[in-house]
Amino acid sequence: MNEQNQPWNILVVDDDRFSRAILINALEKDGYICREAKDGVEAVEMYQEQPPDLILMDVEMPRMGGVEACRRIRELEDSFHVMILFITGHDESSDTIEQAFAAGGDDYLLKPVNLVVMRQRLGRLLEHSALMRRILFQNDMLLQMRQISFDFLQERDVQATLGRVLQQSLRLTASALGSVYLLDEKENCMRLAVQEGMPMEPIAACISRGRHMVGRAWEQAEPFFVNDYSIWEDRLQGSSWSDLCHMAALPLTRGGVVFGVMVLGRRREQGEFTEARKNVLVQLADLLALVVDDARIMEALEEEVKRRECVQREVEETNGELSLALTTLQQAQSKLVQQEKLAGVGQLAAGVAHEINNPLGFVSSNFSMLQRYVERLCELIEAYKNALEQAEVEEAVQEIAAGIREKEKSAKLELMLEDLPELFEETKDGIERIGKIVKALRVFSRVDSLEQFGEYDLNSGLDTTLIVARNEIKYVAKIEKKLAPLPMIQAIGSQINQVLLNFLVNAAQAIQSEGREGQGLIRIQTSQEDGWVRCSIYNDGPPIPENIRHRLFEPFFTTKPVGKGTGLGLSISYEIIVQKHHGEIFFTSGEGGTEFVLRLPIMQSDVTIAAIL
Repeated sequence: MNEQNQPWNILVVDDDRFSRAILINALEKDGYICREAKDGVEAVEMYQEQPPDLILMDVEMPRMGGVEACRRIRELEDSFHVMILFITGHDESSDTIEQAFAAGGDDYLLKPVNLVVMRQRLGRLLEHSALMRRILFQNDMLLQMRQISFDFLQERDVQATLGRVLQQSLRLTASALGSVYLLDEKENCMRLAVQEGMPMEPIAACISRGRHMVGRAWEQAEPFFVNDYSIWEDRLQGSSWSDLCHMAALPLTRGGVVFGVMVLGRRREQGEFTEARKNVLVQLADLLALVVDDARIMEALEEEVKRRECVQREVEETNGELSLALTTLQQAQSKLVQQEKLAGVGQLAAGVAHEINNPLGFVSSNFSMLQRYVERLCELIEAYKNALEQAEVEEAVQEIAAGIREKEKSAKLELMLEDLPELFEETKDGIERIGKIVKALRVFSRVDSLEQFGEYDLNSGLDTTLIVARNEIKYVAKIEKKLAPLPMIQAIGSQINQVLLNFLVNAAQAIQSEGREGQGLIRIQTSQEDGWVRCSIYNDGPPIPENIRHRLFEPFFTTKPVGKGTGLGLSISYEIIVQKHHGEIFFTSGEGGTEFVLRLPIMQSDVTIAAIL
């Protein structure tokens, strides 16, 4: 059998048909495929139509003898690997045998032919032919691979390089289909990069480690071969690759690490991958790995050069605009902070109005009642004056006194005297509440201190913010405060108040989103920790969904309905706490609720204050 596992093909040339029949009968019993020719002319013609592996040829024949036929065959291209075994009746010392070797013969047999000797010499010559074919094939492959390496080692486009080298690999290995999978480190799989050859769907876009022949070649870092893919137990069901029979998967490695797999497939009629072709496949895989690695390096270098050129241009352009851009950024930042604050105050405006309206209502009512009481008192005083005047000139004092008593009764004097202290107390309380709300609003929204560090009391800021947000919270949740004594810190108070307002309103809205019947809980705690003050605001509302937690501090990201939120609150809160005040802000969320925590340094560095100013 030859390297393609096919029977050897032998051409028997003899002018005696009985001799041909004897030889063909013996050869076919040994498994050879035989053809026959009656002279040298037919032998040359049949060789040109389909070259055999070996020619068994008589020396003496009419029209053209074996020696001349041998000479003409050797003159044809690529005939040196075809073995020619002469059969002669001449003596070993005759010139005929010498001429036969000179014409290109490889060996001879003497008539009558000894079949045992013929089998031995045939076997030796065919082994020699197979060796020469392997050497010829490998030399040709090496030359072609050398040319491929020269052609592609300066290639910068990895995808184009893969396609072109894969095309050459199909040609060199006589394969019907080829694919290259490259490692996707993020997904930890081999992902299809390129496919060439017969039009077929790929096995899979992504193949895991150890799965299928691609994954096995990756896992073992060794070539993996399948001789009949159609019945292989680990084939992918429904894959159109099952039309192929012989498959090879070869790992692509650099530095001992597998970064890809090359797959080649042959149809059944193309035969298995021979040992020679397997050796070529291994060398092709090494070459492909080298070419791809080089292309990656070239591509990376080119990208780096482009990147540096682009960066250089950007730096040159930016240097001229940096001062203006910085000023614009500071103005925009200040506007964003103020807009978010105004948006928060605007959102609470109705609630604040309601809070003011409550004390204002009973102050107004009390004022009307006081006005009526005073009018009655004035009437009584006028009656007293008239009574005194009449008492001086008349003697009917008892009648006058009775009239005054009737007037007191009509005016409900005792009731007025009882109500007056309470009316004054309620009115005083209402006025104080209105004053506190107005003062809290003024302190909360001071624009003149928007960018100025000063002494700030976090506990006082919480109380002020709670007054502003009271109407937003009081119908939704109970407030539980645990405020520890805190030192004054260096901060921009109005901005910290804005952050606290965001946290409190968000907590109330989170509880409200559940639509629960009773009130929820908002717990506020403060503490001091080694140069820091800490404030946590917890609510027992629903947890924050896992898939959006990483986006909470992104600008303009909001989960609230249109008109309910700007998407700037937490983003600006993060900027205020972390970037401006060099503090920390984080949260935890679960089935028990959500807690936002901020930590602020007690003292700011001079550099920080100078940068803000």
